[in-house]
Amino acid sequence: MTQKIVKSTLFISLLFFVVHFLSSCTSSVLLTIMKPADVTVKQHIKQVALINRTKPSNTVMNVIEGVMTGEGIYQDAEASQEVINGLNLVLKDSPRFHVISTGLRLKGSKTGNTFTNPLSWSQIEQYCKQYNADAVVSLEVFDTDFIVTDGSIVETKKDENGNEYKETVFTAKGVASVKAGFRFYDPKTKAIIDQNLYNRSRTFKSKGASVKDAIAKLIKRNAAVKRVGFVMGKHYGFKIAPRRVTVKRKMYKKAKHSTDVEKGKRYADVNDWKNAAKAWERAVTSPHEETAGKAAYNLAVAFEVLGDLEKAINWARAAYTEYGNKDAKGYQRILEHRVQQEMRLKEQMGTE
Repeated sequence: MTQKIVKSTLFISLLFFVVHFLSSCTSSVLLTIMKPADVTVKQHIKQVALINRTKPSNTVMNVIEGVMTGEGIYQDAEASQEVINGLNLVLKDSPRFHVISTGLRLKGSKTGNTFTNPLSWSQIEQYCKQYNADAVVSLEVFDTDFIVTDGSIVETKKDENGNEYKETVFTAKGVASVKAGFRFYDPKTKAIIDQNLYNRSRTFKSKGASVKDAIAKLIKRNAAVKRVGFVMGKHYGFKIAPRRVTVKRKMYKKAKHSTDVEKGKRYADVNDWKNAAKAWERAVTSPHEETAGKAAYNLAVAFEVLGDLEKAINWARAAYTEYGNKDAKGYQRILEHRVQQEMRLKEQMGTE
């Protein structure tokens, strides 16, 4: 038994040393890049009007449902607006579109949980003229649910003297679910660019001295579905609009046989990537393969930061094939994927 404990301790110590050693040899750099949208929208569409078309056409049935389920009559109206707010936030942040949030809430399907017939093109043209827009994105399906369950768990706690004791704690769990459906209307081509249904849920938890206490501490239904709806709106925005994302890249801080690797890192620390690249170009001539591989890898990072993806790919390939840097193989694939994304991005943004 003692021998097993000693072996386990030695293994943990060795693992800690390896992790610490690796982290001391590398650092990371954060890059902000543009990610293309999943849906490519034609260039004539610059200004987009947002419409909420989820007002139930059967108001009486909606009121009855609200009473029977315990939902506030106007709660889904507030939550559906949060979907619009989330979508509006993302589109405003994208350089691709100018967005107009119309504030309109139109009647849709009887229940709100299925698509009804599309808006007529004369209606779409009317809204585009009214709001000076080229296209309309309409939220046309919206339905929510919030299911609460309760239970209990036994937790181990310590008193003021450090003595352990068992205590039963009561729990409550609320699962907020949102279904939303969007249509993207292009009146110029008389085409619905995109039409899709989405489902999203999130679990909220609370604890208390009793079941009643735990439920009282749980987030309220309206707040929960509004949070989920807001995130759903943002995610639809990510689908139709290019966006800025932050990515992390590994970089070597130093190498045994060249001070230029460390010198280049210092230049990179002050955002002088051209001089950093010059230092690493000197280091890559080292006769030591490991040092040259680290320098080549760093050069790939430098040229990605500088916006020259072709040179970045060439240096990543050299780091792996010429100098045996294993991490560079995966980095090359990442860079090649970025080239493909850049091609799609240029098409979406209308740039050469």
